[in-house]
Amino acid sequence: MVLLLLKHLKSFDFYRPVGLGFASSFVVTFSTLSENYLAGCIIDVFSQSEGYKDFDKEDLMTKVNYYCYVLCLVYFVQFLSMTLESFMFQDLGSKIGIQFKNTLFGHLMYQTQQFYDLQKSGHLLEVFSTSIKSLQDGLSSHFPDLLNCSIRVLFAICYLFYLSWKLTLAIFIATPIVGLALYFQGNVVGNLTTTLLEAQAKLTGKANESISHIKAIKLFNQEETQKAIYSEYNEEYYKTQRKLTFIDSITDGGVTLSVNVCITIGMWYGGILVISGELSPGDLISYTLSALLVHSDLTSIPTATTKLNKMLLNIHKLFVILESPVEKDTGNIELNYVRGDISFEKVTFHYPARAEVGVLQDFDLTFESGKSTALVGKSGQGKSTIISLLMSNSY
Repeated sequence: MVLLLLKHLKSFDFYRPVGLGFASSFVVTFSTLSENYLAGCIIDVFSQSEGYKDFDKEDLMTKVNYYCYVLCLVYFVQFLSMTLESFMFQDLGSKIGIQFKNTLFGHLMYQTQQFYDLQKSGHLLEVFSTSIKSLQDGLSSHFPDLLNCSIRVLFAICYLFYLSWKLTLAIFIATPIVGLALYFQGNVVGNLTTTLLEAQAKLTGKANESISHIKAIKLFNQEETQKAIYSEYNEEYYKTQRKLTFIDSITDGGVTLSVNVCITIGMWYGGILVISGELSPGDLISYTLSALLVHSDLTSIPTATTKLNKMLLNIHKLFVILESPVEKDTGNIELNYVRGDISFEKVTFHYPARAEVGVLQDFDLTFESGKSTALVGKSGQGKSTIISLLMSNSY
């Protein structure tokens, strides 16, 4: 599915805005870590003043002012980068949504009549609304969230090693637990999400089917039967949703617990390093802020991944249509003079989507040349089907 998505995105000038988004994400990550570094520097300036009785207040304030000025500059750069990143991805999502709608509409215009016999109009409208909206949200929101979290985690871990490799190694004792929890959540939640979407499609399909054939249901007194079937499907959907909610809850809690244990270990061992003089108080503050950043992003990555998985499942319907064959334009044939009778002899016909319903059974009819023939009958008796067969739109 990812390869199909990339295949179609190649023609949409996809890589330029994504490249700018990547660059903005790097700048935002750098500015965030710079905030933590500058906060640590300010703390170190204050902590140094406690060791002097007659310290130079003017020199101290100069350092604090300098760090605060730089911090304000970092905030401004972060604001510009976040604005550019948000605009690029939001605009990308909107453009991709519009272009996919145009592509899908053009593709549908050249589909065969048999395709429309097999597809319901409600399903096609759902692809236009739900599938493309899901793709748009994924590219403008979920993908940037996953990208930002991944980049911040990578650079933040590198920064933690820079501040204190001993402290980082001590914290990483509990990291395998976090990794296992994330891996478990990614696999189990992905499978349950697929099952949930299938149950939802089954539920929606049943509702559409029952509402479309409500006359027949009332005619044969099948209201209670249809209600029971729908309730069964609804219960199946609820059970899957409940499992997904339970797994999400327990995994999120497990990840949070594991990361909190890591941070506690970091605070304890970091305090020992500060007392021994291997780490300054400012470095410990900067380290803690960066560790909290890793914590926040690690708990956000599974959520973003789940949303992207849902997006890929939702756009499956879209690519089924886009990858289906269309009618080939064989050109125009000019007919200077055509005259003759058109005859139906023992014609039997049914639509592929309703194979059990015979629209025409041993049908005979002749359209005589030079005469007008009227087709008269009740709704559903095959008038439109006959015209469609004459135009070679049904086969």
